[in-house]
Amino acid sequence: MQKKLDLPSKCGIEVRETVPGLYGGYFYNKSYQAGMGCYDIVKSAMLENEHLAPLVDEVDGFGKTTRIILKRACTEYEHTVGDSSEWRVTPEQEFIEDLVESYVVNEGLNLVQPEHILWNVKKRWIDWAWQNGDPTYARYTGGKPIYPVYVTYHQPELLTPPRDEILFRKF
Repeated sequence: MQKKLDLPSKCGIEVRETVPGLYGGYFYNKSYQAGMGCYDIVKSAMLENEHLAPLVDEVDGFGKTTRIILKRACTEYEHTVGDSSEWRVTPEQEFIEDLVESYVVNEGLNLVQPEHILWNVKKRWIDWAWQNGDPTYARYTGGKPIYPVYVTYHQPELLTPPRDEILFRKF
């Protein structure tokens, strides 16, 4: 979905202890107005996707939507600096941002990740899904488990070949 929308974004497995959920998708905007516009675009795209549509209206115990939200900054920054509704951009901060933008050359940047890096990322996602009980990994493994299924003995009638006492012999 993010590739189709072609907006500044990223997605991946969620390994931060401070963020609930196994996966996260993030879009970047430069203003509240741009964020609200992006929110509407993303919500519409999710509603058109059979897998994502049911997530749009998911709410917590306070009635707040949990799957698609608009935040002001990254989680770590908010944890460090505090409540983002209390932030005020100062003229000094604007000066520093302008200074950085005037000296950082961003023309001709190649923002495309090499194919081997993309494969490595996707492999990590598949492994993550397997490790966390997410059955969607099977879409990428031809329906096969990543590791062999356990051999279990609690239902001897299901064992093939028939149960053999030698299996349980003490060594």
